[in-house]
Amino acid sequence: MLYLRFAGFDRDERTLCSVGMFQIAYGLLQSELDSYVREEVRCCIRWLEENLVPPSRLYRPGRRRYAISWFQPSARPEIAMARRLVTAIEEAGVPMRSLRTATPGYVVYRDLKQVVAVPFQTC
Repeated sequence: MLYLRFAGFDRDERTLCSVGMFQIAYGLLQSELDSYVREEVRCCIRWLEENLVPPSRLYRPGRRRYAISWFQPSARPEIAMARRLVTAIEEAGVPMRSLRTATPGYVVYRDLKQVVAVPFQTC
């Protein structure tokens, strides 16, 4: 089973991994954007917030590193909306990429749509 994540190319110091799409999208909403792109980002974020359960944990006890989120392969509607969000982020000029892994790290939260894990190493 391969988990899927959408991320930019900058590194997040809390996770030591690429900055994820939500962090990028929220940051873009604080900047100047074309009105269409701003509305598209807001619409996608709102839908994803309504359809994904916020993880109950974002770190592993005793560790300083934070976890990152990955989509479960079965989360098809959520992945489709995430791809739409990624398209809007790219329209704002931020390059994005899709990452896949079978081993996301030390799992701190899991549900039917996502897995949240502290990576085993820097990613």
